[in-house]
Amino acid sequence: LALVDRLGGGPESLAFEITETAVIESGPEAVAALACLRAAGFRVALDDFGVGYSSFARLRDLPVDTVKIDRALVRVSPHDRSGSLVLASVLELAEKLGLETVGEGVEEEADLARLRALGCTYAQGWHIARPLPWPALAGWLAARIGSDGPPPRAETGRCEAAPADRGPSPAPPAFPLAGTEL
Repeated sequence: LALVDRLGGGPESLAFEITETAVIESGPEAVAALACLRAAGFRVALDDFGVGYSSFARLRDLPVDTVKIDRALVRVSPHDRSGSLVLASVLELAEKLGLETVGEGVEEEADLARLRALGCTYAQGWHIARPLPWPALAGWLAARIGSDGPPPRAETGRCEAAPADRGPSPAPPAFPLAGTEL
């Protein structure tokens, strides 16, 4: 909290993502830490939901705001009735629990259309955008949200794009599905 305050933001400007596997492996300590983060005003997202060990009942008890649905559930064939039913059920449950949803791994227009039809809040994947360094992301966002230009550049050291040799690329940006033409 002190660092966020010193950098001129508030906890509502950040979201923490944790994989469902990490929550399960860390046990009650992880759940308590997530509850503290939420109580402080941070948003918490459960990443890769659907491929770990969580049950729907466990989802009810986790202190999260968002469920990021793993690509294994998102990328189902339209002819896969059971796969489509599981995806629809996860999205409906999340909605009824008051959670936002992000469909991960959207690689085709059909994935995006299915998520839209099922009421998913956001989509993320290469069909929307490849991983981008900060300057390219700013231009991509400006072109899609109709702003007067890219978002203001962050202070040096706060939001710099990592050089290509410094680890993996960031995940593709998530983009809202409702009310937005992609």
